[in-house]
Amino acid sequence: CFDQAHPEIARMLTKYGAEVIIHPSSEGHGAGRHGWDMARQTRGFENTAYVLSPLPGGEQFNPDSKFEHTNQMRGYTKLVNFDGSIQGEIDTPGAAVLAGTIDLLALRRARANAHVNLAMWDEPSTYVVDYAADVGLPNDLGNGDPLDNPYRGMRPLRKVLANYIERGVFIPPAESSSRTLSVPGKAQPDFDKPTERKQPPKTLADVEKMDGEYIQV
Repeated sequence: CFDQAHPEIARMLTKYGAEVIIHPSSEGHGAGRHGWDMARQTRGFENTAYVLSPLPGGEQFNPDSKFEHTNQMRGYTKLVNFDGSIQGEIDTPGAAVLAGTIDLLALRRARANAHVNLAMWDEPSTYVVDYAADVGLPNDLGNGDPLDNPYRGMRPLRKVLANYIERGVFIPPAESSSRTLSVPGKAQPDFDKPTERKQPPKTLADVEKMDGEYIQV
């Protein structure tokens, strides 16, 4: 779901010749859904590309569990035109089929128009130095123990945030909330301290003992 929030991914697909970007995702309910939808439309507009997002909808529920639910997905599969407008979306419950039109002839005419094709104006060499600074979230988080969730405690993201703050890119908040990551000057976790290895549940009793904790496997 986060792929659409990083414009470089869609732009590189476009530079490889993509005319239709397929973005399957699994997004929960919440206020953040508006930003996800706007990101989809923006990726289509700025790359003169169709964006097709198949999105599952429903609630994963175990009637034998004491928990009310485990996860909720909002659905709303949609097709975004190459000008950023929404051609169609599914806004009904249950299994459904979304049919639309992919007009590649119109898309190619638009890409030949310098007033429409924004990718034509892009010159990556102007910002390649900043991208090469190796500051960001490492792309190797899956190299460790498959039973250890690398995002537990937001360890990698705390490092990234600390780096941005130390370089003066981000300004620390005056107040913190339950979702605010620790920042320099406040109590910091031991980033490199290994966490206790969790075993995947084998029975319903094991799941209930987890008390709602998720294990990424």
